[in-house]
Amino acid sequence: MIPEQDRVITQVVILDADKKPIQCVVRPLQIRCADGTRENLWMTFVVDL
Repeated sequence: MIPEQDRVITQVVILDADKKPIQCVVRPLQIRCADGTRENLWMTFVVDL
């Protein structure tokens, strides 16, 4: 894959330290595009503990 084709999506989560802790899980998802190429998307999941 050409590096210029990679898109970086940044998600910033601001947490209140006084609230109960939560866990952020980052997982890659590989998307197959219509033209046959593949694109990796890094998804952030917030898990309430």
